[in-house]
Amino acid sequence: MPHEFAGVWVLAQEHIVAVGLLTDRDLERLGSGFKRCFPVSDDGKFEDLLRAIDEADAAEALRASIEEHSLHRPTLRQG
Repeated sequence: MPHEFAGVWVLAQEHIVAVGLLTDRDLERLGSGFKRCFPVSDDGKFEDLLRAIDEADAAEALRASIEEHSLHRPTLRQG
């Protein structure tokens, strides 16, 4: 049974596997096979979302850097 989400009808068995921010050039490269594109306006309504994505990316990069550093840290031998 279809459900409406943000004005778009989707089937319940379809699972979203990715969400992306693409430029017009990106869409040209993907070609006509890419059919589910929903344009967003450039009016600042998505600034909070974009900032949150950037902050999450930065936090993940920091966590990965700390983890990588801790794996290569020399250990002290006692005794």
